Amino acid sequence: MCIRDRGRSGGKGALVMVFDDKKRTDFVTGFHKRKVKRRKQAEKEMALKAKQEKRKERMENRKQLKSISKSAKDMVADISGVAGPDVSQELEFEDEHHAVTVTVEPMLTEEEPIKKSGRGRSKADKG
Repeated sequence: MCIRDRGRSGGKGALVMVFDDKKRTDFVTGFHKRKVKRRKQAEKEMALKAKQEKRKERMENRKQLKSISKSAKDMVADISGVAGPDVSQELEFEDEHHAVTVTVEPMLTEEEPIKKSGRGRSKADKG
């Protein structure tokens, strides 16, 4: 710290240097502390940026899934309105990243008997 010594005359005098030992030791020994502080701050900023990037990716994925879901609902509505009960359809839809093929077949109105295989049956059931 510099102090101007005015002397007895009260005019301009010489500069007198006065050192505060505590401030000096803090400055000299504080290099490591300040470096660690800068690193911690940088880590916090990087973690915050990574968190924001993850959030952004999740939002984009959510929007994409909503649009796919909406288009699928629209396709189902179109198919159910156009196709009759005995008509089989095959539709293809393409997106920037995905290609989807939908095959619509009529459902069976009557239950067909289910044929059982010979596996898992006991001897009493076979004969």
